[in-house]
Amino acid sequence: MNILITTGGLSSVGQGGGISSYAHELAENLADAGYIVTVFLMKEGENNPPKNVKYHYRFFKVAATLNQEEETVKLILQNIETLNPEIIINNDTSYIVGLWPLLQEKMIKISVMHAFSKIFTLTNAGISGKMATVNHQYVDHIICQNSKMVVDAATKYKIPKEKLVFIPQTADHIDFEDKADNEIFTITFAGGENKNKGAVEMFELSKLLKNSTLTYKVNWCLNADRYSSHFINDHRFSFLGNLYREEFITTLQSSDCIIIPTHLDTGPMLLVEAMGQAVIPVCNNLQESAIPDLITNGENGILINNNDSQLFYKEISKLIIDRQYSEQLKVKAYEYFIQNLTKQAQVKRFEELFENKKSFLPKEKFSNKNIIYYHLKKTSHLPKYSLKRIMSKIINALEIPHYKN
Repeated sequence: MNILITTGGLSSVGQGGGISSYAHELAENLADAGYIVTVFLMKEGENNPPKNVKYHYRFFKVAATLNQEEETVKLILQNIETLNPEIIINNDTSYIVGLWPLLQEKMIKISVMHAFSKIFTLTNAGISGKMATVNHQYVDHIICQNSKMVVDAATKYKIPKEKLVFIPQTADHIDFEDKADNEIFTITFAGGENKNKGAVEMFELSKLLKNSTLTYKVNWCLNADRYSSHFINDHRFSFLGNLYREEFITTLQSSDCIIIPTHLDTGPMLLVEAMGQAVIPVCNNLQESAIPDLITNGENGILINNNDSQLFYKEISKLIIDRQYSEQLKVKAYEYFIQNLTKQAQVKRFEELFENKKSFLPKEKFSNKNIIYYHLKKTSHLPKYSLKRIMSKIINALEIPHYKN
């Protein structure tokens, strides 16, 4: 069976971010399961082909002008028709969204909603959620990052709820026997100085730990110059900066717990990675995320209401003092991963969708409404008050797809 994955990001070509990792890992996992997988990458900038991947690859450059973008859309359609896949899984690319009505009726069409906002927002979360739903009448399934997103997106975009499904993220995992016992309880935070990732809460927790008599070690990953100066000469705090992927996974595996005080994530990959490394997740009980879907408080992790730093400190203190309790949580976190979050579990959930077609609308003829211009063009290089930059923010905030007139 031929599967086409379309995406605006791909980690194997050096792009960062959740969509990039998701698209690459999904392609690899499906290829490992025996499928013939092709990835179409659509992005600005130059092509940097991936090496040592298990899938086929094709690059389409997001052009600078609208006329050139239109030619790209037509070229993508030609390539899809030539490839003739049985399944397409689209990850936040507007070009494919516009082409849904032109594709073969029998094709299984899956749209992945990587971000979503119930309310008006100046971030790209709203437009990304909207794009996953455009032409949904032609789509068989829309994958959401948590169970609340399923309900909220169905309500906001007037989509039949049975078309939306929550499929958790996945990651690599260790054999539990490889998990070393730490003499000193080790805590990791991987949010740098990003407020949306909970850096402020981590700083408050760190100050409480610093003034305590507890025995512990803290690994603070990603750049955090704003905070590191407060812990100079305190050997208990290590500010590791930006780590290579392998270095971070080694750091994570050697940890006892990870602090995830995120404000934004819809389906935190970091949570899944931690559970696969038998690391206790201590998380903000963020209802707009997969955290409460995956964690049962006190059983396979810890949930902190309202991101309260005092509660973080209380729970961390208990983990440090009661090592039997913390070891039990490690085991339960790992067991939950093995039972629910492995790559095989992800593939199985996708395979259930492959056998369950929901849309039977006949294909249409090509017209201007099938051209939807790229919605996430970079404007950060433009002056702050550039008209182009301001208009881009407004259009995306209002969740308006840019159709050809």
